[in-house]
Amino acid sequence: MSSENTNNPALTVGSIHKNLWKLAFPMIIGNVLEVAFEMFDLFFVGKLGPEAIAAVSLAGSVMFVIIAGVVGISVGTTAMISRFIGAEDREGATRVANQSLILGLIVSLIITAFGLLGSEPLLRLIGAEGDVLTLAMDYITVLFVGMVTMILFYLANGIMQGAGDARTPLKLLATSNTINIVLDPLLIFGVGPFPEWGIVGAASASVIARGSCMLGALYLLASGATFVDITPRKMRLELDIVKKILRIGIPSSTSLLIRSSASLVFISIVAIHGTFAIATYGIGLRLDSVLLMPMFGIASATATLVGQNLGANEPMRAERTALFASHLSCLMAGVVAILFIVFAPQIISVFTKSEDVIAIGTLYLRIVSLSYLFVAYGSVLSMALNGAGDTIPPLIITVVSLY
Repeated sequence: MSSENTNNPALTVGSIHKNLWKLAFPMIIGNVLEVAFEMFDLFFVGKLGPEAIAAVSLAGSVMFVIIAGVVGISVGTTAMISRFIGAEDREGATRVANQSLILGLIVSLIITAFGLLGSEPLLRLIGAEGDVLTLAMDYITVLFVGMVTMILFYLANGIMQGAGDARTPLKLLATSNTINIVLDPLLIFGVGPFPEWGIVGAASASVIARGSCMLGALYLLASGATFVDITPRKMRLELDIVKKILRIGIPSSTSLLIRSSASLVFISIVAIHGTFAIATYGIGLRLDSVLLMPMFGIASATATLVGQNLGANEPMRAERTALFASHLSCLMAGVVAILFIVFAPQIISVFTKSEDVIAIGTLYLRIVSLSYLFVAYGSVLSMALNGAGDTIPPLIITVVSLY
């Protein structure tokens, strides 16, 4: 291994602006690819009708609640790995990576069992019924069966990003997207020799795409080709590290759980108004992600840089990085908000031809866009605190703002 692969000191010296862009740009592109992944699914599912869009929207809300625990593991992992890398302790970072993946495997098995047993009552609780309920169950069952692929892929990318390697996750996400885009129409509509699985085909394409790239990510980590290399032969549970990951991560998981439970309340209120309203809300949430996911790229880079600078005993650099990143995120949010407000009807019509959905979606998008500047500052500064391992303040802020 060359010294370039064993640590990443360039992120704790030199220009703060350049370092942020160096790490954030691949993360932004990677998160844009995540948005594209969801958008292509929605585009093809939308051709099955408003009921299918509503089903995917309801299923997505349930998934958001259930995977909250994984976010905590990822936040704790990123904070600890970035500190170790900042202190040039690769062995410590590797031990954290090992424990993160073990935790991810355990959590994925628990989530799969819980999801297969409890998703139908939860879907009914938030307003799913009739054909929408049937479609949502078909879709979400496949996702739960393949849950381990999603979780380990997410954690493996987080490990590399926490170590300052944002390019490898970007390549993996691009590959995953390509596989999903190719498989979606083949498995949904039964092109050529492929079966016509409808909404099940959309879920299957997602699982296959993420599963393939999960194997690639784990191989790269095990081969030592990244800043952090996992050691399969030494893959044993270390409770002291696990406790530290959870101590940092549990407030973030709790914050997301509160946010996702609020989302269930919101969508259950929307469901009162029927299938068109649910379909509109689902499209609106995914359009929100056009802004949120790139913004989270900046926020994730900020968390890594804050952690590495604190690990290198540079707290003032960590603070300046967080402030610059929040201003940059706000600028991005303003541009997207203007585009959404001006072109709302045209944007909604890409996903559906229903005049009712387009009308409601236009109103939704123009109202929600007004909040983007506030979301920009809140997201980046919260992730900066997470990167510092100080996850309690973001939790309190989430509780107050949502409830």
